[in-house]
Amino acid sequence: MNYQIAIPTYKRSNSIQTLNFLKKENVPIFLITLFVADQDEYDKYYEKYSEYKIVIGIKGIRNQRNFINNYYEENEYIISMDDDISDLINVKEMQFNQWICEAIEFMKSKNIGLLGVSPVTNIHWTKSRKGDSFKAGRYLAVGVFQIYKVRKYYTLTLEYMEDYERSMLYLNEDGAVGRYDAVCIKTKFWKSGGCCASGRDANTHSVCAYKLVNMFPNDLFINMKKINQLSKTDLVPNVRMRRKPLIL
Repeated sequence: MNYQIAIPTYKRSNSIQTLNFLKKENVPIFLITLFVADQDEYDKYYEKYSEYKIVIGIKGIRNQRNFINNYYEENEYIISMDDDISDLINVKEMQFNQWICEAIEFMKSKNIGLLGVSPVTNIHWTKSRKGDSFKAGRYLAVGVFQIYKVRKYYTLTLEYMEDYERSMLYLNEDGAVGRYDAVCIKTKFWKSGGCCASGRDANTHSVCAYKLVNMFPNDLFINMKKINQLSKTDLVPNVRMRRKPLIL
């Protein structure tokens, strides 16, 4: 198997749903590494998950993702998974390792370094997708699940929306980001707790959204959207990809 699985995790030592999923899929333990924030977190995780490799990284999802990127070898393929994925349902009924290997081969064939899945939890929408499940184009890869080829010269700068920042770095270098439409994610986006959600609110989200668009104005734009987990009353900025880059 030509990949490693990295799971950044924080304050979820009692239950890591992603590990239950990987166990169900018969993924070998030696492929999996848990990245925790500090020694105290390490001790808590070790009590329950001592059979897994546990590495002390850096607190904060941006810092942790940068740490993970530097931890592995240049050009190594990493499956980055959040710690609360209860399932990745492949509508073609393919096992995890099979479609992961196909995804990596697709990335190699298109000479791209990043691939994501559709950010949906609706299995009926996933089944309705027509045509080739693998695509390469102007996509943003959500951080809950990404396959990427390590490039140590990339450094993420945003505290949140760092997944979209990574997408833009790969898009600008490779000309495309991969997308696999045959998988439905079973997770709760914007769930409280965990590496990705801790400290994220309407204000911090908005600041990072506008910073990201200012970094890549030719490719990204803002529309306003209701996200109940961030605000029950107000619309918040939602980052979208332009179908075609602006020509200035």
